[in-house]
Amino acid sequence: MALELGRTPSQSELFARTHTRKEDREWVDKRSSDVNDAYEAELKRLQDERQAAIDAVDPVPPPNRQGRDVGTGSERPQAGEGLWDGCGSLP
Repeated sequence: MALELGRTPSQSELFARTHTRKEDREWVDKRSSDVNDAYEAELKRLQDERQAAIDAVDPVPPPNRQGRDVGTGSERPQAGEGLWDGCGSLP
């Protein structure tokens, strides 16, 4: 299966492959279908919970009165200097 996909299959892909019929892709039994549905529902719930936690954090700090970003330090990068170049160096 990994060779077909070109990557490692996910747990749900592997479960579906091993618990469905090749001919019609129907679940081999009701229990397999129920387990898959429960797994997919829990996975969706956890993804939604994680996304809500990410959305609750404001990744961009508000600018202060001088127009600089809060928390970026007192020095701005010079022309041609990356954001992290020179971090930790003393003048």
